[in-house]
Order: sequence, then structure tokens, then C-alpha cells
Amino acid sequence: FIYDHLFLPEKELYDVLTAWTLSTWLRELWTVVPYVFFYGPISSGKTRGLEVLHQLCYRGILASNITPAALFRVCDLWHPTILLDETEIYNQQSKVEVVGLLNSGYKKGQYAFRARVKESGTELESFDVFGFKALAGTRGLKKALESRCLMVKMLKAKRQVKRLVDEKRATHIRGLLLGWRLCTLKDCEQVEHREHFLEGIPS
Repeated sequence: FIYDHLFLPEKELYDVLTAWTLSTWLRELWTVVPYVFFYGPISSGKTRGLEVLHQLCYRGILASNITPAALFRVCDLWHPTILLDETEIYNQQSKVEVVGLLNSGYKKGQYAFRARVKESGTELESFDVFGFKALAGTRGLKKALESRCLMVKMLKAKRQVKRLVDEKRATHIRGLLLGWRLCTLKDCEQVEHREHFLEGIPS
């Protein structure tokens, strides 16, 4: 599916992205996760890379210019795979909280904290932001953040790829991946709160 929809400059990257996609469906088994960063000039396939992963990843959420408050809450509530486009905007001072979230979200147990002003005073909120994330942009990231990424340098396509994403095929693949996820977690004793994942799964 990735090969049909996306041109990558090195053939090994198809295996890398496939393995990364499979890993998103078993988030509970990892203590450290890498991000994917598509970077390159305009019209080099960066956004298409995110669109393809969005169709395949566990609880994929594709967004650009999302507010920090929304991003913190989405990560904490749904534990999705976050896909962020146009990362150059996160160099702005107003987006520094997003960079902080990304810096801490690669490792389980590292929480992001934000102060919330209420009528009764300032309240500290903690957010579980751990999980897989993919990014795309025309500029590099801060060095600390780049060190957490699988860097994919994008080039203009040198072969024909599908113009439109095959959503029907992607839905079928996600269904298979969901079945694989449930069976794997059912048999895995490493999963925290294992009983939560067994609810509704036939024995």
C-alpha cells in the first residue's frame, strides 16, 4: 500500500515505514518510540507521506496548525498516532509548548504539564503524551527532536504513484490490523491493565 501511494528515495524505507506502522498498533508494548520526519522541498511528497500513514496507523489523526491545548488533550484522551504537517510553524514562540510535548512524548512515563488558570487559582494539569508521531516540514527540527526521529528525506517522485489514496483498501487493511492487535494484546502478559483490552474479545 505504501509503495503504491508514495515514492521514497530508498527502497529500504518501505520496510521501515511498514514496521513503524505495525508498531503503532501495539503502542502498549513499547517504552520508547521513534517518530517519523518527512522533510524536503515543496511538492516532494511530504504531506502525501502523512496521508498514507494516516490511512494505516492506529487511531491516526492528521492535523496542521493544531492548538497546543487541543493537542495535549487529544494525546491524553485517545492515545492516537499524531501526524503533524508544516512543522516549520512550531519554530514560532507561540508554539513552543508543542515542541515540549514532542520532546517528552517519545518515552513512556514522561508526562507533559501545563498550568491552567481557574477562578479558584492556578491548577496544574498533567498529560500522558506518549505515543507514535509523524511529522512533515520543509525545515529541520531542533536537534533534540531530530534525535528522536527516523529522518526521511523526500524527493520529487521518479515513478508513477496513485493520484488518489485508495481509502477502501486502507479500510480493509486497518480491519486486519485491528484483529491482529486484539489477538496480540490478548496473548501478551506485558500489557498494563490487561483486563481493559480483553473486554469484548472472545476467548
